[in-house]
Amino acid sequence: MVKVHQSSENLDSTEQRIYIAAVDVFLEKGYDGARMQEIADRAGINKALLHYYYRSKEQLFKRVFADTVSAMFENISMVFTAQLPFDEKLRRFSEAYISFQIQRPGLPLFLLTEIRLHPQLIESTMNDLRLKSRFAMMKLLIHEAIEKDEIETGSALHLMIHIISMLIFPIIGKSMIMMLLDLSNEQYAAIIEERKSVVPEFVLKTVKKS
Repeated sequence: MVKVHQSSENLDSTEQRIYIAAVDVFLEKGYDGARMQEIADRAGINKALLHYYYRSKEQLFKRVFADTVSAMFENISMVFTAQLPFDEKLRRFSEAYISFQIQRPGLPLFLLTEIRLHPQLIESTMNDLRLKSRFAMMKLLIHEAIEKDEIETGSALHLMIHIISMLIFPIIGKSMIMMLLDLSNEQYAAIIEERKSVVPEFVLKTVKKS
């Protein structure tokens, strides 16, 4: 079962059961594969009561998507706004992001799949959450680090892509990585934990001014 975002604590018991069931079903089966009847069954209620709380699957999906993504960016935003040098922000960003994904291993692939299949639905939700402005904050931090001579002059856009790719791919590519490298679950978990420090140190060796 997926760990529930803290904001769900403000829901009444029925709505909280709906929320927990919806998170599990959407992450397991995606928007297209999810059925309101299954969500109702997992929540232990009838379908009519589910529709009392959420008129449509789209409304419930947007709630789950927004809440889950917001939880991720809350931790990351605190790193971005901290009064720290760039290298320490990068280390803390990697730590926060990977820790979040360890708790929700199905989330990155879920997000990528839904963005591909339902771009308009996801974009409208992301616009409501102002997620693009949060990524713009990350780009601004890189530009500031360049201006302060903390890192080498280069493309902030490419650096962002490098960082995000190195953090996301080992999570969404778990099955392939374990098969190709002949890893056990324990070995894979250890590698993911190590990447909290491996990724930022690799990036810093590439961009840090000597």
